[in-house]
Amino acid sequence: MYCLDCDYCLIGSPGRVCPECGLGFDLDDPATFQPEASGVRVGSGPKKRRLAMALAAVLWSYPFVLIAAHYLTWFTAWGALGHRPRLYIDDPKYISAWVTACFNITVLVMIAFPAAFLIGFFATSWYCISHRRSFFATSALLVTFLGLWGAMIGFVAWDPNNVINWFMD
Repeated sequence: MYCLDCDYCLIGSPGRVCPECGLGFDLDDPATFQPEASGVRVGSGPKKRRLAMALAAVLWSYPFVLIAAHYLTWFTAWGALGHRPRLYIDDPKYISAWVTACFNITVLVMIAFPAAFLIGFFATSWYCISHRRSFFATSALLVTFLGLWGAMIGFVAWDPNNVINWFMD
C-alpha cells in the first residue's frame, strides 16, 4: 500500500495521512492509495514539498515584497538626496545609480504583479484540491489569500507618505 502522491510505503503508518507528503488516505477506500509502488517519480517527495512551500511563501508574501520595494527605493532616494524625495521634483530614475537600481527592481516586481496573483490563487486552489481539503478549509485559505492582496491594494491606495505617487510621477 503506497501513497498516491509520493509513493511512500503506508504499511504500518500510525495515522490516515502520509507521513512523507501529508496526503490523506482511507484504508477502506482503495482509490485513496495504490497497492504497488509506481517507481520513483521525478520531483516527488520532500524535495517537491520544499519547493512547493518556497513558492507558496513567495506568492503569499508578494504583496509585502511589492510595498517593500517601493519603500526601499524611496528610502534609498532619501539617503542620496539628504531630504525626503519630493513629488514631481525628484525623479527616481535620475537621482543616483543606487536609486535607479532600486527603481528598476521595483518596476520588475510591479510587472510580475498580475502573474503572481493568478499563480498564487490557482496554486492555493490546486493545493487544497490535491490534498482533499474540506470546502471550509479551502474557502478559508482563499479568503486569506485574497485578503492579503486586498490589504496591499488598500495600502497602495492609501499611500501614507506619497511614496507610490512619487514613484509613479
